Amino acid sequence: MIRAALRHRFAAFAFACTAALVAGCSSLGMSHGETWVSQEAPMVSERVLWTVVESSMIKQGFPVLANEFDPKTNEARSGWRVELHPFKGHGYRERAVVGYALGSAGKLELRVRVEHEVNENLAKPLDLSLANWEGAPDNADKAEILMQTIQSTLRSGD
Repeated sequence: MIRAALRHRFAAFAFACTAALVAGCSSLGMSHGETWVSQEAPMVSERVLWTVVESSMIKQGFPVLANEFDPKTNEARSGWRVELHPFKGHGYRERAVVGYALGSAGKLELRVRVEHEVNENLAKPLDLSLANWEGAPDNADKAEILMQTIQSTLRSGD
């Protein structure tokens, strides 16, 4: 009977430790995966696609830093769009990533992701030079909006 009680207590302790470990990993940003939005688009040249992606990023408020897609990855990354806030954990920054590959016959496969990071600086959250950026889940809603902006522009050219 004493052994059964000890086993029960040990099992409860092991469960509590496991739960704390899982919660700790997610609070450290270890559980944040990439969230991509993918859709097929009409086939266009890389130059036309770049022009559409560049204008769509600008329309959505993402700073454009490159002049073309990275030839190794077929991806374009925007600069960080920063939104500071006077309270810890409320300020954030986001960066758009758009990639492409050949899809089914006569189509492109587009992928869009919006990376999201939160400012965890407690002392001076409005000072960009002191910001303490920590990973957060990708912003799938903004990725959907950017994808729709790109698709709308590509389809209007048909």
